[in-house]
Amino acid sequence: MARARSRAALLARGLWGVCALSVVHAHVGHFALCKGPSMLPTLHRFGDIVVVDRASLHFTPVSRSEIVVCASPYDPKKTVIKRVRGLEGDTIHVRSITGEEPEHEITIPKGHIWIEGDNPHQSTDSRHYGPLPLAMVKGRVRFRLWPLPSAGRLR
Repeated sequence: MARARSRAALLARGLWGVCALSVVHAHVGHFALCKGPSMLPTLHRFGDIVVVDRASLHFTPVSRSEIVVCASPYDPKKTVIKRVRGLEGDTIHVRSITGEEPEHEITIPKGHIWIEGDNPHQSTDSRHYGPLPLAMVKGRVRFRLWPLPSAGRLR
């Protein structure tokens, strides 16, 4: 009888732990593995581990030059990490991606931002899919944990 109570208590604590972790991941923050060349030289090509802050999005608006995690416009199950280059109302000069299309300007509509990778020649970003709805921003990248020699606050 005591053994059954002990197992039930252990199971209850485990379920509470899973619930707590789920809430923290959904509303406070989490770790993310970043791969790819689009944010070179800020983030390494082969897997930086970063801390993503979700909670601050509820209290302070996104600002220019922040690095953010967003749902991918091409596949909402995936995320992209880019730098905010413009906010609603800003007029952005859009550089040619391939050199074949003309350069132009766009005014960012209300409720949207403009994001670009730090490595524009190897980044799929707002130059491809246009202004991004703020609702697709999932968090701010605050800190790099790995690799250790590069660990620290990201700007």
